Amino acid sequence: MMRWLLLVPALSGCPKVAPCEPWKGWELTALSDAPGERLEACSPSLLRWRVVSGGVPGAWLGQLEAMTPDGGWRLWRRTALVRPATVGVRVEVVPSRQDLVISLTPDPTIDVDQALADLRPPASR
Repeated sequence: MMRWLLLVPALSGCPKVAPCEPWKGWELTALSDAPGERLEACSPSLLRWRVVSGGVPGAWLGQLEAMTPDGGWRLWRRTALVRPATVGVRVEVVPSRQDLVISLTPDPTIDVDQALADLRPPASR
């Protein structure tokens, strides 16, 4: 019993991190909460979920391209989600038997400004 009492002050000094951040703040957890989807991992460096009977990666990415996720995110080259003033997020869609497993990871190597410029429609003349 005494060991547990000694551990409490040590744990109370640990920083508290809200579950699923930065994903909730970035408004990307909404991508993983549709019917038939199951969240598998949510940490500061990974958001991963399973789409049960999910089909093929290309079709899922096509749907993501066609929609505008909350928070102003846009899919760039079917490999990353980007928005102004935020680190890019790498998107990986992998088939797993009948399901799809989607993983998002922050990736500071993505040139967000260039990606957004690529996504802008050409100026009309």
